[in-house]
Amino acid sequence: MSVARRDFASRLRPLQASLKRRLARADVLADMIRAVNASLDPEKVADALVARVSDWIPAPGWLDGLLRRLEELEIGIVGPVGSG
Repeated sequence: MSVARRDFASRLRPLQASLKRRLARADVLADMIRAVNASLDPEKVADALVARVSDWIPAPGWLDGLLRRLEELEIGIVGPVGSG
């Protein structure tokens, strides 16, 4: 990675005001609540969250890295996979 490349937080800072305005809207909050309460299946809830957040925050390429890590069988979403 290039040293001149800004970190993720620095790239998001200019978007902060518009993101706050969007998230303060009642229809956006209602949509998120409906989406995450539509199912008890954790994968469907996660899909709903990721779909909405990816619309709000431009972060190309982040999903590829996450999916690569999830393919490693010894690593789970929360932490190491084990019997206890």
